[in-house]
Amino acid sequence: MPQKYVRVLPIIIMMLCVGFFSSNSEAYLSNIQIVDKKDIGKISDEALTEKYLEVVIELDAIVVSHMVFVFSPKEYQQYKDLLRYRYELKSELQRRQLEIPVIEPTTH
Repeated sequence: MPQKYVRVLPIIIMMLCVGFFSSNSEAYLSNIQIVDKKDIGKISDEALTEKYLEVVIELDAIVVSHMVFVFSPKEYQQYKDLLRYRYELKSELQRRQLEIPVIEPTTH
């Protein structure tokens, strides 16, 4: 292999990887609207259960989609926000003595 190709090949590979990972990091942004804790108390029982399911499914999907890739700082913060939101929804479900939906994770 000519010497000039040996020098250029790593640069091409790095450019492809940067393009792939940067486009991938924007592909998995959640569209769940996180509301304040005080507003969670205003959600109807049926909507609360549905929101909880939505968040659990979204969190599982994020984890599965990132099993190979590393979180960007923005994605990591989003994941932490969703975890907090799931906790607040679950607390409200328990306060109202509603059944907490069980979802089997796809990662385990």
